[in-house]
Amino acid sequence: MGEILKELPKLSANDLAQVFRLVHDLEAKHRMSGRQLSGLAEKLPLTQDSKEVSRLREEIGRGFYGTPS
Repeated sequence: MGEILKELPKLSANDLAQVFRLVHDLEAKHRMSGRQLSGLAEKLPLTQDSKEVSRLREEIGRGFYGTPS
C-alpha cells in the first residue's frame, strides 16, 4: 500500500482522476442499501450480547461508508 501511495503524486491529472473513480466505484459496491442498514439497526436494541452489539455497529459502519467487509 505504501508503494502505491508513493506513486500517486507521479500520475498525471487524468490518470489520478481514473484512480479516484476506480476507488469510488469499488467502495460503492460494498455499501449497503437503506433496507439492509435498517435491518441491522433494528437488531441493535434487541441484542443483549455486548460483542454482538459491537459487531452490528461495525457492520453498519462498513455498510454505510462502503468499507469492504
